[in-house]
Amino acid sequence: TQGLLEAIPRPGSHGKRLRAIIGSVPSGLVVLPGCPFEPRCSCAMDVCRQTSPPLVSVGGEHYVACHRFTDDAAE
Repeated sequence: TQGLLEAIPRPGSHGKRLRAIIGSVPSGLVVLPGCPFEPRCSCAMDVCRQTSPPLVSVGGEHYVACHRFTDDAAE
């Protein structure tokens, strides 16, 4: 999500390059273990390569699927 938010054009940024998210979108034909965004995430941890993140409530109706928001993230 952070990468997507940083890629949004800003007012007054006409003619400036948008920030790109490095890597490519997974094919979807092969389901690999871990988080599907891990290869393109600047905050990826070892657990991201091994286990798919659970959906976690971060307040109200807002949910994230990211190991950084779980209790196990500190391990």
